[in-house]
Amino acid sequence: MPTQVRARCQSCQAATRRPAPLAAAAALGSELDGRPLAATAAVTASWRWTCGGCGLVTPSLEAARFAVESGRPATGLRLALQAAWIADDHDREAAPPCREAAAWLARRAGGQDALLADLHRRNGELDAALAAAHRVLDAWPDPRLAALARHQLELVAAGDTGRHSMVDLFARTAGEAI
Repeated sequence: MPTQVRARCQSCQAATRRPAPLAAAAALGSELDGRPLAATAAVTASWRWTCGGCGLVTPSLEAARFAVESGRPATGLRLALQAAWIADDHDREAAPPCREAAAWLARRAGGQDALLADLHRRNGELDAALAAAHRVLDAWPDPRLAALARHQLELVAAGDTGRHSMVDLFARTAGEAI
């Protein structure tokens, strides 16, 4: 793996060389919001960089905003999620606004209720999490999504706003008729 990569700033479009971000193997599974389980605090810290031209930090809410303004809402959603994951590890008070922005973008993308349920639950917005989980149950015949939605309902009922693994969920439900 290269030690340096070229990155393009969301704001000023300047090309910058930066240390290569550490990989987080998606094959190992993810949390309910899509964060790879392999994305440790050291890995998430390596994802963040600052543009040498304008000083924009990426990923961040500001970088997500620039992506949306540039007509790339999916990139904005990814940046807001990554900013939330980084904040979970390094600045917990900054995580809720990142998840709020990701939820706003996910709502506009449509069909993101499974993600919305987790983002809202993690932020303590339990009524919104319940509504999103119920929309998943009402709209998706996929038994795995139904299991995910039922799990979110259980977590909401318990007042649980913590991080949870998809691997643990599916291991727990593997023996059940889903």
